[in-house]
Amino acid sequence: GKVLYGSHCVFCHGGFGKEHRSGFPDLSKLNGNAHDQFNKIVLEGTLSVYGMANFSDVLKPKDAEAIHDFLISKQRETFNEGNKHVEKI
Repeated sequence: GKVLYGSHCVFCHGGFGKEHRSGFPDLSKLNGNAHDQFNKIVLEGTLSVYGMANFSDVLKPKDAEAIHDFLISKQRETFNEGNKHVEKI
């Protein structure tokens, strides 16, 4: 997923967290609806009216799933980084 993100997504969406320098959404901060609709967004172009390209011509469903899994791992990483200072009860 990381390699596919670097090949297809990073040009518009850029990095994550403090490294995010794009006007497009930081994909490590996807909400629940975006997670639920991920394949429709990426492979069917459901957000094309907002400028999100349809990648069905270059990505297979398994590729979109790999990218999504990578983004979930980045989201977990960001969450864990933000909670390192929280005391465990």
